[in-house]
Amino acid sequence: SENTCNEIQKWWEHEIFKVKSIQIRIQTGLYFYAKALNEPDATNAFLDFFSAIDAFAGIDGKVGKSIKTLIIFILWNTPKTIEFWENIYALRNDLTHGGCRTISEWKGLHYYRKLNNTLGIPTTKMQKLLPDIIKKLPCFYTENKAEYT
Repeated sequence: SENTCNEIQKWWEHEIFKVKSIQIRIQTGLYFYAKALNEPDATNAFLDFFSAIDAFAGIDGKVGKSIKTLIIFILWNTPKTIEFWENIYALRNDLTHGGCRTISEWKGLHYYRKLNNTLGIPTTKMQKLLPDIIKKLPCFYTENKAEYT
């Protein structure tokens, strides 16, 4: 719609996006986000969603901490947010470091479902979370400018 196009144009014209390093982060993050949306396999989609978040906020040498900062910025600093972050980071680690091959094999899936009162999988939550992250990136980068410019 025209409204959505105007919102996107206004978002992209934000002063912080004139910084080349942030432009590259945004382009890479949006690439992985689009890839995830088109991925039929839930495990691969989760990894692509996580890669998008990593592109938006990951800092070499402190990836976990920097992404956690973004998640807290978007969802608020609550015990449930921290626990959600720890769960998705644990899943990402298990998938990338050999702890499991798929989300359904993940030893933490039952606990994740109980914690989030859902029968769903983390991929669904990540898909819902990413648009909020993207919308709030100008504010996040502005408040954390020293880390990202």
